[in-house]
Amino acid sequence: MATWKSVLAHETRADGRAVSADTGYQAHFRYGSQQSLTRGWLQPTMMTDSLVRKDNLGQRISKGFEIDVHAPNTCPKETLIRVTKAEDGGMEGRGLWDPVRTGRTPAKENEEMKRYLEGGFYV
Repeated sequence: MATWKSVLAHETRADGRAVSADTGYQAHFRYGSQQSLTRGWLQPTMMTDSLVRKDNLGQRISKGFEIDVHAPNTCPKETLIRVTKAEDGGMEGRGLWDPVRTGRTPAKENEEMKRYLEGGFYV
């Protein structure tokens, strides 16, 4: 997890390392943290009984307090990403994207993929 000292270190050191000058703490991240390195904790009083959140295990959406849920309404904010289209598919942006061309994408399945999805490859 990055601390204010490790951020200052990586922004000012010539080698860019995130090593705190006075403690020698080396951060794994230049900014922020990762869920596996930190543990969030919410008091039950920080959540209302009607606040929507995902269950600790599985994909069920519920509401109110849940033990060991890291954020009340989503995953830890530093793990959220934004996905944008980089370019058209195919070589040099021409033609079909390879998974579409080979029949391995939803709504474009070839006969082999349909057989796989129906369990036809199970031995």
